Amino acid sequence: MSRNEYMKELELALRRLPKAEREEALSYYNEYFDDAGPEREVEVIEELGDAKESAAQIVKELALKRLEEPKPERAARKGLSTLWIVLLALCAAPIGLPLLLLVVVFGLAMVLMVFSIFVALFLSGVVFVAVGIVSIVAGFYFLPSQLASGIFILGTALGESGVGLLLICAGCASCKYIYQGMAGFTKRLLTRGDKK
Repeated sequence: MSRNEYMKELELALRRLPKAEREEALSYYNEYFDDAGPEREVEVIEELGDAKESAAQIVKELALKRLEEPKPERAARKGLSTLWIVLLALCAAPIGLPLLLLVVVFGLAMVLMVFSIFVALFLSGVVFVAVGIVSIVAGFYFLPSQLASGIFILGTALGESGVGLLLICAGCASCKYIYQGMAGFTKRLLTRGDKK
């Protein structure tokens, strides 16, 4: 391979580089060949290796050089975008803050509502169980003297106790499922914007 063939192959491999950088690299290799002289041309080609490998090395070095260079225009753009974000935040504050307050109050109201449902079901269940226990005592009191009334009161008492236990279980279960539903809804609401 001659010097001209090597340089043509190198230029072809560097065709994607910007013109100035490509010409600078080709100029460096031409000077290298000129310094070695025509009698050492084959030796220099062997020393440099394949033209495509040399081109790949040049591209890598240029990429690293670009990474190390500071980019003032990018920093200016970043500062400008930060300024726009601050301005938009200030303009949106009269609308955004009341909306945020509304969401917080709504969330607290939902939690309070769930808690009040749980308390109402639990207390109703406790009252039904207590009335059932009192009715059982009354049923046993009436059982010897008025058999039919005693049995009726005992049956009613057992029904009241059963309803009370069901209300207590329903209160605990509903509280669990309602809180899970609220947590899922809140999670979906908060992560809704992150999926974009």
